[in-house]
Amino acid sequence: MEPIRETQATLVDLLDRVLEKGLVIQADLIVSVAGIPLIGVNLRAAIAGMETMVKYGLMSDWDESIRAREGGRKQRQAPALEPAEEILASMLGSKHCVKGIYKTWRPGRIFLTNERLILYQKAFDEVVFHSSVGQIEGLALVNDENSLDITGEEVRIVLCSGEPVRIRAENAPELIESIESVAHDMGHSLGGEVIGTFLPRESSFLVHGEELLCESKMWHLARPQGSPGLIEQLWRPGNLYLTGGRLIWVSSFESRKCLEVESERIMGVTLEQRRPSGLSREQQVLDLVFQNGDGKEVASFAGTDEKVQQWHGVLEMVSRGELPEALDREMESCPACGGRDHAERLLGQGCSSCGWVSPRAASREAGPQKA
Repeated sequence: MEPIRETQATLVDLLDRVLEKGLVIQADLIVSVAGIPLIGVNLRAAIAGMETMVKYGLMSDWDESIRAREGGRKQRQAPALEPAEEILASMLGSKHCVKGIYKTWRPGRIFLTNERLILYQKAFDEVVFHSSVGQIEGLALVNDENSLDITGEEVRIVLCSGEPVRIRAENAPELIESIESVAHDMGHSLGGEVIGTFLPRESSFLVHGEELLCESKMWHLARPQGSPGLIEQLWRPGNLYLTGGRLIWVSSFESRKCLEVESERIMGVTLEQRRPSGLSREQQVLDLVFQNGDGKEVASFAGTDEKVQQWHGVLEMVSRGELPEALDREMESCPACGGRDHAERLLGQGCSSCGWVSPRAASREAGPQKA
């Protein structure tokens, strides 16, 4: 059989012939240099459409398994349920996942059954999160401000194991109401403390008797820990704290103290309107000037305009040697009525709107009575 040259053939004709009839390649190659064989290639390959492959008995098992798996994935719209389970509510949502220094929101669809709360990713047929409603100790609805200063409703859950869970849902109030209804039907109480579980843990860096005056979420321009001096400084999220004697910034990623300046070393503070790297708009940046050895150093902070202006006034007082009054602490929501109040006040005194009292305050009040 001699090859025939067809000058009118196109690429489409070639592909059609390969897919329909198939193409078999057999090649034995030897690569030599200066008459010395160096590399040997023994090639056997068959290229054809899957219909042709299956017709000749090639890859039939793979074809069947792939088709069966894909067919089952398309048919499954919800996670596998227990025999007695039934879906009561379903909505789009996401869960905050943390693995080491990596933090991200994983999207999916939230399913609430008469037994469990589930976040399911249909595309990967994966259950991202699931928990029995009976294992939920408490839950609350909060308005959380993320790193882009965008406020949104967030469902915060504490499991009986103490694990905190953050979920965003298409209709967060409806999700909370549905979970509470399922828990009520199960005879399970959701009175566990939620707010304290998600508060920043200042105790890791406060010394005995040190009073925390001010705190808020603030970005700080700094180099990652352990990076060489050639690495560019980056804006990193965290929390800024002022005590009676120190200013401290704690990184959200590393949960550690990255900046510490004694109050007497603070020399001044300025406000400047500029565009932090990575942001498309200008905003106020707070530059703190403090003494470092024989010279001066500048630490830059950014956040919402309101927070930056508050910190500017407070740090100006500190630079003059005056003790500022405490700024407003982070706001949280009452787990009973959803009313907004300072987190410390909710934990220590309860909700002024509905009378809810945290388990911590209730046990403290009940202690002397039992004695």
